[in-house]
Amino acid sequence: MPTATDRRVEVSSQFRHFVSLAKRGKHKGASTYERHAHKLASALLDAVPGLDGGATSGLVEFIGLISGDNYAKLCELVGKQD
Repeated sequence: MPTATDRRVEVSSQFRHFVSLAKRGKHKGASTYERHAHKLASALLDAVPGLDGGATSGLVEFIGLISGDNYAKLCELVGKQD
């Protein structure tokens, strides 16, 4: 029976870029963005497996909205104060 590690997953160059940043972020001398990518990847690996499919889809949508002009509104929605 095949296992998850037996399956080859096709990923985008953007995915590979994020993973590369995250891997470098755990090392001394990492840039701010590398450290942020590492913290984010680690937090997601810890938290996402417990979410249902709807929450996971919502998380993807939330992340997509952050990069737009919605940052201040999203902070307000989740109660984040700068």
